[in-house]
Amino acid sequence: MCRNDVIGQLSTIDEMAQHTQTMIPIQVLTDIDNARNPMQLTRDRLERAATENQFMNGKIAAIDVSYDAFPHGAMQQMILKCSIFSVIS
Repeated sequence: MCRNDVIGQLSTIDEMAQHTQTMIPIQVLTDIDNARNPMQLTRDRLERAATENQFMNGKIAAIDVSYDAFPHGAMQQMILKCSIFSVIS
């Protein structure tokens, strides 16, 4: 492939980019520029989301168990205290 072909293809890509509305995260472009696999970023984000989801599911399950164990008013006070504590810390 000669230089003119490469320049022509890059020009075509640049023209196509002007009409593309897809947003690509800058980290993906940085990974590509640094010869890294951008799928790793996607994999890391999916794993993080799954971990946070499991953590939140655990919190919800703990509240459900506690809700059944305490009288209604006491549980509301405990949830309020936990909410205030998490905002402070």
